[in-house]
Amino acid sequence: MSNLIRIKSRKNSIVKTRKVLNAMELIASSKYSKYQNKLLSGQGFTNEAIALMRFLAKYLHGEEYEPYYTFNEGEKDLYLILTSQMGLCGSYNNDILKYVENNISYLNADLIILGKKGLNLFKNKSYRIIDGTFVNIDYVHKNDLLKLAATLTNYFLDKNYRSISVIYTKYINALTLTPTIKQVFPLVENKEDNTSIGYEPLYDPSVKDIFEQLLPLYIHSLLEEALLEAEVALDAKQKMAMKQAKDNADEIIENLDLTYNKKRQEEITNELNDVTLSTFR
Repeated sequence: MSNLIRIKSRKNSIVKTRKVLNAMELIASSKYSKYQNKLLSGQGFTNEAIALMRFLAKYLHGEEYEPYYTFNEGEKDLYLILTSQMGLCGSYNNDILKYVENNISYLNADLIILGKKGLNLFKNKSYRIIDGTFVNIDYVHKNDLLKLAATLTNYFLDKNYRSISVIYTKYINALTLTPTIKQVFPLVENKEDNTSIGYEPLYDPSVKDIFEQLLPLYIHSLLEEALLEAEVALDAKQKMAMKQAKDNADEIIENLDLTYNKKRQEEITNELNDVTLSTFR
């Protein structure tokens, strides 16, 4: 009887755990849909900002603009790495860690880590972390990203780093999530674009004013898109992890039911045998 009680107790425990996993899967599914819609709705603005910045680059003249489009001298690069604030997301953070270790030498890189889990992972490595921030996308405001964009811009223009890039998990579809790197500074020129309007346009206000106003929004758009894409990938990963855990719980419950029924049948058979034997004594 004690074995049956233990099996039943374990089953009840796993059933409760399964309910939690199911709730977490529903939350991840809800966040996945929410941020996927935000990502898709914002891509139009980001693409236009990129196109406008690259169009403007063809008509920027003077040495004052060269620092924005040229690699600085030096050996160190700065990487902004987007990781998760919480766990229970499968190999999401470890995939980012492996990507960084395989592609970036700790001797030539400084890191800014966004996300508690990534910060804890990279603390045990040889990389130099110049800043680490706990970030929750639900509470990231436009001003926060503009401040981050300004910080990265100042790092580059002060020639502290050769280049600045962001590393995050790129969302391709729910089953394909790939760590990737996107260059922020120096600004990327579209050298393959041969389109021209045939003359240099007139600007009002001046091209300098447009560039100075557009640059923070351009960097902000790049960072926001990377952050949203990383969040969609995270929610997709968490959704899959919870579903796999729930499926494992179902399998364990099924096996426990089978074991319980076998044990119960054995006990009933033994009791019947005892009753039958007792009648012949």
